[in-house]
Amino acid sequence: MRMKLVTSLVAGLVMSFAASSAQAVIISPDSVVANLPTGAGNIARTIDQSGLGTNFVSGVDDFGAYIAGNPLHATPNAGNAWSTPVSNLPGSIDFDLGQNYQINGGALWNSFQGFGIMNLAVYSSLDASFATAALLGNFVLADTNPVTAQLLAISGIGRYVRFDISSNNGAGSVNLSEVAFDVSAVPLPAPIFLLLAGLGVLGYYGRRGAVPA
Repeated sequence: MRMKLVTSLVAGLVMSFAASSAQAVIISPDSVVANLPTGAGNIARTIDQSGLGTNFVSGVDDFGAYIAGNPLHATPNAGNAWSTPVSNLPGSIDFDLGQNYQINGGALWNSFQGFGIMNLAVYSSLDASFATAALLGNFVLADTNPVTAQLLAISGIGRYVRFDISSNNGAGSVNLSEVAFDVSAVPLPAPIFLLLAGLGVLGYYGRRGAVPA
C-alpha cells in the first residue's frame, strides 16, 4: 500500500514539474541591440508594442491565442518602428530575452512597399557573444499591408536571439516593426525530476512522521 502511494506521489510530482515546464507564453525581449546604423526610428520600438493595435502581457499571455486574434501593427514610422538604409546590409540585430528559455517560435511584424525584411537567418545563443550560436532557421519574408504577424518556425534553447538580415523587398531602407517570441521554461533533465520527486516524497512522510522502508 505504501509503495503504491509513493509511486503515485512520484508520478504526480513529475507530471506537475513537466506541465509547468511546458507552459508556453508570449514575451517581448528585455533589450535589443542593432549591429548596424539606425536610419530612422529607434530599435527599442521593435520590442515595446508601440505600434501594435492589440497589446499582450509579456510572460503571461498565451502565444497561440494572441496570434490567433490577428494583431496588426500600425503603419511603420519613426515613433513605432526602426529602419536602416539598405546599403548597410547585411547586418544583424540581437535580442536579449532576459534568461535562458526553450524557444518554441517567434512572430515578426515586418513592413510594406518594399521596406520589409526579405532574407532572414535566426540564431539562438546561451551567451551574448554568440560563441554558442545555433542556427534556428532561414526565412524568406514578405511585405504585408496591413502589417500582420509573420510566424517564425524556430526551436532551440537560449537567452539571446540574433536576426541576420541580408536583404529587403526592394526599397531604399529596410524596416522592422515589432518582434515577440513563444517561450517556455527550459525542460529539467530527467535526473533532476527524480531528485525533486524524491525530496517531495520525503517531505510528505516527514510531515506524517514516518518514512516508508
